[in-house]
Amino acid sequence: MISRDPRLVRRVLQIFRPMLSRYFRAAHEGVSRVPDGPCVLVSNHNIAVPWELLAIVSAWEERFEGKRGLYFLTADIWFRLPGLRSVLPRLGCIPATHEAAEEALSEGAGLLVFPGGSREASRPFWRWKQSDLGGRLGWARIARRAGAPLVPVSVAGSHLINPVLVQSPLLGWISGVRFLGEKWMPITLGQLLLAAGAGIATALVAPPWAAALAAYFTLWNPAGAYFPLFPSKIRVKFGEAFSPPAGSEEAALRASYEQVSRAVQAGMDELLAG
Repeated sequence: MISRDPRLVRRVLQIFRPMLSRYFRAAHEGVSRVPDGPCVLVSNHNIAVPWELLAIVSAWEERFEGKRGLYFLTADIWFRLPGLRSVLPRLGCIPATHEAAEEALSEGAGLLVFPGGSREASRPFWRWKQSDLGGRLGWARIARRAGAPLVPVSVAGSHLINPVLVQSPLLGWISGVRFLGEKWMPITLGQLLLAAGAGIATALVAPPWAAALAAYFTLWNPAGAYFPLFPSKIRVKFGEAFSPPAGSEEAALRASYEQVSRAVQAGMDELLAG
């Protein structure tokens, strides 16, 4: 059973609202286009996922005032971290499975997906203006079977909060996250700075090998990847909703993917030009 707690969601937003409004100057537009009833929101994905996710949820709560839930398909790695596995479902995070998605839509809720996953989120900073939904069609199949409209969501600016310098699946093995099911791992500017700081601080009171270990483990700490290094403005744009097209399943899924991809990129271009 899905156990989203609206009161906890509002409490989290209250805690982070000052940071969202003052540090990130989060802004949104078009949330009134979100239709009533179940729908699938498809968004591009940046390394600053907790901050951009809070911006999207804030816009959603402003629109529906706690009367309607928003759920997010979440990578399995997050449910494996101690302390998070019991909290995440209460915030609206659900496993990235068709069964969990269909249950959320059956409640009349919104379902937010980031098809690009860690590959798009960890793309290098020089590609921050380009969305990459990764070619995945699972979300389109879910929307088609549920008869739920699709809503493209564009997010801009958040990738520069902590610029990604290197992206590689090899880093997933080096860091160990590959064993938790995550294929891609970035190295951000924040990770390097925090690792250097940890190494230098340790070297002042411990031998070099301890400093090297401190730098290594700090480098691969997820907190470094999501550290809010720069106050880059987060902007969110909700596009026009549309119903999944009819026709043969594969052709319809591909058509939905192409339409959403174009809409997400067009929204990003408009935000960046504004």
